[in-house]
Amino acid sequence: MTANSAPRPSFLFIGAAKSGSTWIHDALSEHPSVFIPRAKDLQFFDYQYDLGLDWYLQNFEKAGTAQALGELSHDYYLSADAARRIRQDLPDVRLICCLREPGDFAVSVLRWWHSHTRRFGSTFREMAGNPHFTNLLAYRKNLEIYFDLFPADQIRVVFYEQLKADPQRFITDLYRFIGVDPSYQPTVLAGRSNVTRPPRSRAFLIFAVAAADLLRRMGAANLVGAVKRNRFFDKLVYSGNRRSEDSCVKVELDRIADSVRERTAGDMEALAQLIGKPVPAEWFETAGQRT
Repeated sequence: MTANSAPRPSFLFIGAAKSGSTWIHDALSEHPSVFIPRAKDLQFFDYQYDLGLDWYLQNFEKAGTAQALGELSHDYYLSADAARRIRQDLPDVRLICCLREPGDFAVSVLRWWHSHTRRFGSTFREMAGNPHFTNLLAYRKNLEIYFDLFPADQIRVVFYEQLKADPQRFITDLYRFIGVDPSYQPTVLAGRSNVTRPPRSRAFLIFAVAAADLLRRMGAANLVGAVKRNRFFDKLVYSGNRRSEDSCVKVELDRIADSVRERTAGDMEALAQLIGKPVPAEWFETAGQRT
């Protein structure tokens, strides 16, 4: 099957990480009229574009009679190149972006990095000073090119806080946006996905994440997805219990969150104007409680 005849995605989740993307993936995957490849993060339009469009579209060959086809790669919104490539190859695609209150988002990212990788530093302070961390928090800048390239009605910006407050309403809106029966109720409404847990061995987990990145670069994203969702692997890697956080660590992360809120506060109005709706009131309430 060639790129000309292969089914093409009708929606993409473009970001952001640590903002409910696993829950959204699970809720969309459950819908009987939706097809999503096994892999979360095909990373085609940002990191794997040299594999070619034929390779990418092979991931959707088993879509059958699904009404909506899509994939979730939460770093697409960080890449202007990805935006231009998506516009070129999927001009009619619908785009979903979920944003999270900047301070909480920052803490969640730093905790994940600290457990899973050393790419961005070995301490919270080093990681918070990494340029990639700064880019993750540049919501308006990262979304501007998408609003420049695509009609606003093809982009749905939603908020993590809305997911937490009313998951049924949240997913109903997304089902409606991608054109499938909005009344379907996925089983994930009853629980959470991808709850943060400490690793049994941080060294092994860092190795596993690096190996997964290598496999993705080799075009084996679906294999990575299958392994990540294997219960045996999950139990091998993560502890079943959540450890209490050291008080010094909590203080440090709170300070970083405060700094992030102060740094991003002036951008909220411009972000709201760009996406055509206000950011959640909780974002300002959280900032006020911390100051």
